[in-house]
Amino acid sequence: MGQPLINMVATRPAYYNHTPMRLIVASLLLLASAFGQNAPKRASFATGYMYSYYVPQSASTPWRPAWSPDGKELAFAMSGSIWKIRVGDTTAYELTANKTHDSSPSWSPDGRWIVYTAEDGQGVNLMLLNIATKESAALTRGSGVHADPVFSPDGRRVAFVKADPHGAYHIYAMSLENGRAGAPVRITEENSFGRARLYFSQNDDHISPAWSPDGKELMLVSNRGIPLGSGAIWRAPVEADAMKKAKMLLREETLYRTQPQWSRDGKRIVYSSHRGSQFNNLYVLPSNGGEPYQMTFGDWDHFDPRWSPDGEWIAYISNRHGLSELRLLRTYGGEDRKVEISRRAYSRPMGTLEVRVNGAARFYVTAADGKTYTPETSYQRVSGRAALRDFFHAERSFVLAVPPGPVTIEAARGIEYEPVTKKVVATAGAVTAVDIEMKRAANMKALGWWSGSDHVHMNYAGNLH
Repeated sequence: MGQPLINMVATRPAYYNHTPMRLIVASLLLLASAFGQNAPKRASFATGYMYSYYVPQSASTPWRPAWSPDGKELAFAMSGSIWKIRVGDTTAYELTANKTHDSSPSWSPDGRWIVYTAEDGQGVNLMLLNIATKESAALTRGSGVHADPVFSPDGRRVAFVKADPHGAYHIYAMSLENGRAGAPVRITEENSFGRARLYFSQNDDHISPAWSPDGKELMLVSNRGIPLGSGAIWRAPVEADAMKKAKMLLREETLYRTQPQWSRDGKRIVYSSHRGSQFNNLYVLPSNGGEPYQMTFGDWDHFDPRWSPDGEWIAYISNRHGLSELRLLRTYGGEDRKVEISRRAYSRPMGTLEVRVNGAARFYVTAADGKTYTPETSYQRVSGRAALRDFFHAERSFVLAVPPGPVTIEAARGIEYEPVTKKVVATAGAVTAVDIEMKRAANMKALGWWSGSDHVHMNYAGNLH
């Protein structure tokens, strides 16, 4: 909250000159500016277009699916943790319960490990989960972004994307043997477009790596030599300065959701595109280039595609019903079904908050583990600019699962209502009822104040419309 709020309340008829109202507005702005300053934030560098869209999301619903090697289970990100579900079942099981926001799982070919991303207040790093022990170990450390980790077909390497704070995004490969990581080797090199581009810098980005079945090549997305969008789909060898030998497969104004994935026979790729539409759909393209074939249709988005080990199914994410949901698309025949999650089996004790509020508000809920939590029925957002905190909107009531211990609930509703902070204690296996009253401090409309905006720009709010 800052300059836009001041502009909003500064437009009023000249014949209104209420000094008390000025004091009310000033005091409300002061309260708003101090609201929730002690709550956990995202990585300090986390600003700009690429962070809003490309960096792994922390959603209250499923995100970033990954198949198990036998094709019987799916791992995915949800509510800041990594989960898994058996195909055909409706119970999801929590695999990680860290103080970080975990996302983007990739299963090793032998089924023993899952590599994933973990974001804290310093950066986004790679972690390795031992499936047998349920313990995780850090593969990278630091204040940069490490994203899109994916195991090679032989399980001996992990390809991923790395960006230092405010730097370009590059693809790296790291050797991995029995859980021990080698030194990362950069696959793509710095290259300048020569001038700044809309939403992108002059330095080229390289993102979304996917291994070929033989482990010799990567499919990736790069804006090398391209003025608009995040770039084209390229096929490149796994070697230093790979873009010198890379082949462009598809030139279109791709964006953060493209995520090309190689088929198991190496003949095709599946990817997400808003080609000719405002919505993303799934397309299949020959791995040597050619004409794309559209797989999905609808006035909603289809993204994060992942081919099953036998090539029969494509797991993907859709916002068909608003929030993200996990779905399965049959490669041949087009059968499309939702992966229902009727129960969440947590790996730790959890308590339940039942919160009632007189109206609508924006909420920040911080639990005992230092993480922010969001109801299953709400869209988890990350505020921009200086706040960089997770929040959600709710009206009248919501139910939320949190770890036991102290919980801080903050509620805000514009500048006409006083912000509210409540501290409660959640008990494992029990329900804690919380009542929040939003008190109006001013009624600008009744006093002749008006607000409005003619400011228009692209949607910076995140990965869902």
